[in-house]
Amino acid sequence: MEGFNIPMRYKSLQKLDTKSSSLKQEHLSSTQRLESNVAAAVMDVYCSNNVLQARRAVEQLRLETELQRIKISAAAEQLVQYCQEHRRADPLLTGINASSNPFKDKKTCVLL
Repeated sequence: MEGFNIPMRYKSLQKLDTKSSSLKQEHLSSTQRLESNVAAAVMDVYCSNNVLQARRAVEQLRLETELQRIKISAAAEQLVQYCQEHRRADPLLTGINASSNPFKDKKTCVLL
């Protein structure tokens, strides 16, 4: 009787082994499919992000082409002229009156 049980047990072990190996294969294939889907999704986001950045860059370049450009020497002359015209109102050159200074300390520190 034991002679018959050994092959039966062996056959049931073989069935379990084949079932477990088929489950492993299914798990591996589903994991690989999931990984490939995730990789494809990441690439889609990356590519769409690149396309969006390229569109923004093109739009910025289009705006910049419409700007009127002047020579540096003309811009420097205009800047000097503006500074000379407004030098009396420039607080960096004339300083700020103590009475109208909003940043003046209201009270002095007693501890110092």
